[in-house]
Amino acid sequence: MVGVLEDEGSSRPRNGSPHRCSKKNDRWGGNAVTQNGSKGWRNRIIQTKLSAQIADKRLLPREHLYQGFLKPMTPLSLMIIVAAAGSGKSTVMAHVHQQLAESGTRTSWLTLDAEDNEPSVFATYLISTLQRSTPGIGEREAELLRGNMARDMRGIFASIIGELSEIAEPTALFLDDFHHISHPAIIEFIDRLAASHPSSLKLVIASREQPPLSLSKRRLDGSLVELGQNALRFSHAEAFELLNTANALDLSSSEIAEINATTEGWATGLQLAALALTRSRGSPRDLIHGFSGKDRDLAAYLVERVLRLQPEATKKFLLRTAPLTRMSPELCREVSGHPQSGEMMALLERSSMFIIPLDREGRWFRYHHLFADFLVALLKRDEPGAFEAICAKAADWCERNGHLTEAIQYLLQAGSFSEAARLIATHAPRVAQHYGDHQTVLSWMRSLPPAFAQEHPVIALIHAWSLAFSRGTDQSIALVEEAETLLRPRQSVAKLDGRTKEQLLWTAEVTKAIAKVCGDRLDFSAAAVRATRAALPDEEPFLIASISNCLAYSYLTDLMFDKAQQAATDAYLYGCKAEAVYATVWADFLAGCIAAEQGRLCAAEELAKRAKTGAQSHIDQETYFGALAALVDAEVNVQRCHFGRVADSLHVTSGFTNLFGPLEPLLRAYRNEARMRAFAGDLQRARKTLQDGREIAIATDQPRLFVALATEETGLQITAGDLDGAIETVIRTNLNSREHPLLKGDQRRNWREPIKILEARIAVAEGRVEHALSILTPLTMALTAEGRGNRLCLVRGVRALAFWRAGRRADAARELDKALSAAAPEGLAYPLVSVGAGLIPILDEILANRSQAASVGQLSLDFENRLRRLLTGETAAPAPEGAVSLGALDTLENLTSREIEILRHVGAGHDNRQLAKILLVSEPTVKWHLHNIYSKFGVRNRTAAVAKAKAMALI
Repeated sequence: MVGVLEDEGSSRPRNGSPHRCSKKNDRWGGNAVTQNGSKGWRNRIIQTKLSAQIADKRLLPREHLYQGFLKPMTPLSLMIIVAAAGSGKSTVMAHVHQQLAESGTRTSWLTLDAEDNEPSVFATYLISTLQRSTPGIGEREAELLRGNMARDMRGIFASIIGELSEIAEPTALFLDDFHHISHPAIIEFIDRLAASHPSSLKLVIASREQPPLSLSKRRLDGSLVELGQNALRFSHAEAFELLNTANALDLSSSEIAEINATTEGWATGLQLAALALTRSRGSPRDLIHGFSGKDRDLAAYLVERVLRLQPEATKKFLLRTAPLTRMSPELCREVSGHPQSGEMMALLERSSMFIIPLDREGRWFRYHHLFADFLVALLKRDEPGAFEAICAKAADWCERNGHLTEAIQYLLQAGSFSEAARLIATHAPRVAQHYGDHQTVLSWMRSLPPAFAQEHPVIALIHAWSLAFSRGTDQSIALVEEAETLLRPRQSVAKLDGRTKEQLLWTAEVTKAIAKVCGDRLDFSAAAVRATRAALPDEEPFLIASISNCLAYSYLTDLMFDKAQQAATDAYLYGCKAEAVYATVWADFLAGCIAAEQGRLCAAEELAKRAKTGAQSHIDQETYFGALAALVDAEVNVQRCHFGRVADSLHVTSGFTNLFGPLEPLLRAYRNEARMRAFAGDLQRARKTLQDGREIAIATDQPRLFVALATEETGLQITAGDLDGAIETVIRTNLNSREHPLLKGDQRRNWREPIKILEARIAVAEGRVEHALSILTPLTMALTAEGRGNRLCLVRGVRALAFWRAGRRADAARELDKALSAAAPEGLAYPLVSVGAGLIPILDEILANRSQAASVGQLSLDFENRLRRLLTGETAAPAPEGAVSLGALDTLENLTSREIEILRHVGAGHDNRQLAKILLVSEPTVKWHLHNIYSKFGVRNRTAAVAKAKAMALI
C-alpha cells in the first residue's frame, strides 16, 4: 500500500528476499536495476510533497484571518484561500496547520503539481498523506492503485470519503497549489467530500485561481471560510510589524505606508522590500521610490536590487539551483559545483532568501515559486543552454540515487525527450514486467510526447504490456503492431543488434497473447500460443513464464484443468528462474484456483501460502500480490465454509471489486464476498455486491463476468428458498435465453454449464425432477471423467435432492454419499451447503445408517455433522484440522477418497457387511474396493493395509 513505502533515500532490501534483481535478468541492453537503483520507482511518492510547510516564526501568523476556523465546536469546516502567487497563501496554511497540530488534530498535507491532475496519481498521493496521520486508512483503495487497476475512480473516491466520515478524532486535510487541479473526477471528489461534511474533518484548500467547486450550500450553511486577495493584503499595522519588528528595520510610519501602497499589501513584495532594505547602503526613501512590487516589474527588481547585493558566489548558487523542484545539499552540490552547498542553503534560509524548508530535519528545501520562476527566467536569458544542462545533471543524480520519477520529470522539463525515453526504456521493462507496477509506466507514458514513444519499440512494447493488464486490450494490440512495424527490416529505429530484435519480437508475441486472454477475446488462439511457447528459447525464462501463465489462464477459463495445472507449474518454475515475483504469484494464483475447482482444497491452501510468501518477499508490492494470494485463501475458506476467516481477509480481496484487470480475480472477489454475506443471512447485501459487479462488467465490456455474477445471484436466491426471486433474476438478466445477447456465439462451457445447473435447480424446486435429472445425469458423467470435483460435488448434491423429491430415497442417499466421500477429506462443504436445507433429511438417513460407527471414520462423521449444522443454520464448529495432509495425498496419489474412507472403517474393525451398510453399497462392491487398496499398497490382507495406512497417518 502507499502508506508503507520506504522513505526516499532508503535502499535497504528486505532480508531473505529470494527475488533480487540481478544483471543477468536485464533485458534489451539497459543497465540492470539494482536494489538500490530501483528504489526510485518503488518510491514514486515524492515524500516532501506530503510535508507541511514549516511555519516561519519571522512571518506574521495573522491569526485574525482564521481564528474562528480553529475553534473545536465551530461549524466552520472548509477554508478556501484564493489569491495571486506570493500573496501568503501557503504561509497562512502553515500557521493554521501548526496550530491545529498543536491542539491534537490529526493533520495531512499535500502540495499539488501538474502531475497530480490525473485521478489515480491524485488518489495515490492523497491516501499516502492521509496514512501519515491515520495509519490504515485507504488500504483497500491503495491496493487497487498500486497495480494501476482502478478504472472507475468514483468508487475509490467514494470509499475514501466513507472512511474519512468514520474517523472520530479531529482531522484536517490541507491541499496547497490546488490551481493545478481541473480533472472533473477530482473536482467531483472534492465537491462530494465538502458536501458530505464529516463532523470531524476540516478541509483547507489554497489556489491561485478560484477552484471550480460547488460552494453555494457551504456558504449558506455557514461552514465555509473564504480568504481572497483583499483579505490577504497586509494592513499598515501588519506591514509595520513585518518590516520594523520581524526584520529589525527602522522605518517611519510614512515610509511603511509608501511601501505598503506601492506593493498593494502584497506579502512577497513586502518581503522583497525588507530583503533589499536590510542590504541596501543607500537611502531607504530612494530605494522605496525606485521599487515596484507589481508582477511586471518584479523580475527587474530582483536583478537590480536583490541579486546585485549578493556576493558573486551566492548569486551563482541561486541561479544554478533555481531549476530544482526541491533541493538537498547533495543535489545542489551536484548541479552547482559549490562544495559547501549545505552551508550555503543554511545561510540563504537565515537571510530570508525565499528558501522554504520541506522537512523538520533540514534535509530538503525549495525556493518560493515566484523567486524560482524569475531566477530561471534570468538563467535562460543570460546563459542559453544552462537550464537544460542543470536539469540533465539533476536527472542523472536522481537516477543514481533512486529518485526515478523525478529524474524523468527533470528530463521532460528540459525538453530532453530522447533522454527521458532512454531512461524509461531502461527501467520500464523491470518495473512493468517483473514487479507489475503498471501505474508508474502508464504515468510515464502520459508525460512522454507520443512521437518519442512511438519511435522506440521498447517503450511501445512496455506501454502495451501495462495496457494489457489494465483492460486496454485494443490499444495494447495496436501498440504491439506498431512496434512490430518498427522492428521490420528497412525501418528506421534505434540501433538494435539481432539478439535484441529477436527478444523484442518474442515480447510482442507474448504481449498480444496476454492482451487477448486478459481481455477475454474470442480470437485468442491457444494453439498459436502453444506454438509460441514451444519456439521460445530457454534463455527467455521470463517470457516463458508469462506465456505459460497466459496458457494456464486460458485453460482455466475453458475448464481444461490438467493442461491448466501443467502450464501454471511451468510458469512458476520459469518465473523463479527469471526472479520475477509477478510471474510466480500469478502462477500460484492460477494453480490455486485450478486446485479449488478440482476440489483439491489442501493443495489450494498450500499454493495460497506459497503465493503469500512470495508476495511478502518482494519490496513494495505486498498488497497487490498479497491480494492475489488472499483470493486463493478466501476461495479455500469459502469452499470449507470458514466464513469467519473469509471476513478477516475481505478488506484485501474485496479490493478487486473495483478492478478492471483480468476477469478471473474479479469474479472470485465478487463471488466470495457475496457468498459470505449470504451465509451471514444478509441476502440483500449479497445481491447488491453481485449487482455492483454486473455494472462493472458492463462498463468494462466483460460479458462473461456479467453472466457469471447473474448466475451466482440466482443460485443464492434458490439456496435461500426465494424461488420467485430467482426466476425474476433469470428473466431480468436473460439467463433463460438460449443465446444470451451478451454471449452470442460464445460456446465456452465455463458459462454454459452453470446455467444448465441453475436450470436443473429451478426444475427440482418446481417439482420437475425428471427434467432436472435429464440435465444432471450427463453432467455427472462428464464431470466425473474430467476430475472436476468441486462442480461434481454440487451436481451430485442437486441430483440427490432430485432423487429424494422423486421418492427414490436409496438413490438419493447413495448419490449424496458419493459426494460426501469425495468432500470429507478436503473439507469441501460449500457445494453441498449451497444446495440448501433440502439435503438435511437425506443426510439424516445417512447418519442414521452410520450410528453404530460413531467411534470410527471420525473425519467423515465430523464433516457430516458439521455439514448438517451448516445446513440448519446453526453455528458450525470449525472443520477438523486432521484432514488428509497434502504430503500424504501426494504419496498416495493413486488412492481415491472412497478408498481412504474404507480404510478408516476397516481400521475400526468393521467387517464387509457392516461396511456395506455404512457406505450404502453392496458387499461385492466393498470387496472390490478392498482388492484395489491391497494392490495399491502392495499388501495381501486387512491387517497389513491398516498398518500401512496408520504409518501414513491416514487413520
